[in-house]
Amino acid sequence: MHKQVFRPFWSFDVRQTEKWLSEMAEKGFHLKNLKRSSRIFVFEKGIPKKVTYKIGYSQAQGKQFPEEVINADWNLKYNQNNWFIVNNSNELDPSFTREGVINHNRKNFFICSGILIFLSIIILINLINYLSIRSYPESVRDFLRYGEAGKPTNTPWFLAYIRVLFVAVLIYSIYSVYKIKTSNKLLRGELSGWAELEKDMLNSKGKRSEHEEIELKQQGKLMVKRKFAWMYAPDKLEKWLEAMEVKGYNLYRVDWMGTGFYFDVGTPRKISYCAVYQGLAKESSMIEIKNKGWKYVFSTMSDIQKWTIWSKEYKENEEKPQLYSDKTIQQNKAKNVVLTNTALFIPIMLLYGLLMKIHTILALENEHMGIPWFLLILVALCILFYGASSIRTWLYYLRIKKR
Repeated sequence: MHKQVFRPFWSFDVRQTEKWLSEMAEKGFHLKNLKRSSRIFVFEKGIPKKVTYKIGYSQAQGKQFPEEVINADWNLKYNQNNWFIVNNSNELDPSFTREGVINHNRKNFFICSGILIFLSIIILINLINYLSIRSYPESVRDFLRYGEAGKPTNTPWFLAYIRVLFVAVLIYSIYSVYKIKTSNKLLRGELSGWAELEKDMLNSKGKRSEHEEIELKQQGKLMVKRKFAWMYAPDKLEKWLEAMEVKGYNLYRVDWMGTGFYFDVGTPRKISYCAVYQGLAKESSMIEIKNKGWKYVFSTMSDIQKWTIWSKEYKENEEKPQLYSDKTIQQNKAKNVVLTNTALFIPIMLLYGLLMKIHTILALENEHMGIPWFLLILVALCILFYGASSIRTWLYYLRIKKR
């Protein structure tokens, strides 16, 4: 007897899927196959028993049985398209590599987040259009609503399907982003070395209370400096932090937004700072940096545009430590910053530019309308911000290239 179960989001939360597979085994349904394209699990009826399941992902494995599961006496149940599922009836649950699943999910997270951002911009532009049109004279609103006919017309049938599809994709993107983020947070806890790094992250936020910080500020022992949009010129941030240390202002912490830098008024130090763009952040790379002797300082909240700041103290007679001494690596990382931000900013600027064009033409061609200066100025400021940020990233790349 066979049983098929449709589970469309199984890969977004492999821990939950593993638990579900074990529960099915206790009911006597044992995994026989997975139809990945249709998201259907095929079970075979058998004797109920306790079975531990593990799901992994590895692009390097191909058709090879993963070495990490051979030594642990796992049984291979599925191995296709880089995914593999193993089980063990001995109830063994040794350490199991999760980074492949985390990285795969993070790529889906990036795609879904991009779709969500794009849809949000469309919603925002439509909201701005709606609020703007409400301020127009009634004759203009009727013209925009009904056209030259001056009366309601039948809405094309396909528009209804487009709206339903839009809402469905929006809900799917929101659910996917939430589910993957929650799942990956749990999976990160299973990575070797991540618990220690996470402890460093918590400690780096500072142990002083808000009241203590206020008192230190009043006494002149604590100083706060603001640096906005530093991620578009990270090399300048590094030089600024190093110069502050030389002057005796020791970095204590960075606030959760990444804009407020708290300095203790102390003694001059020689410290090398490095702001690292990790894009789709990999926990293994962060652990690797820590193992090289660098101290974690700060990381942005986003898992898509992930930035981390690291520091390493050195003596006066020592050479300044470099996290990435290879110029090619430095240039490639700077290029990633440029390409990512350019790909993100240009579509946004084009959409805002289109919005400006539409409302400007409407105002100029209709004598009953005034030019919506507030809207145009607001949109122009947004375009200016994204344009300036894009230029700053290109200048940053050129500076790194000339080194």
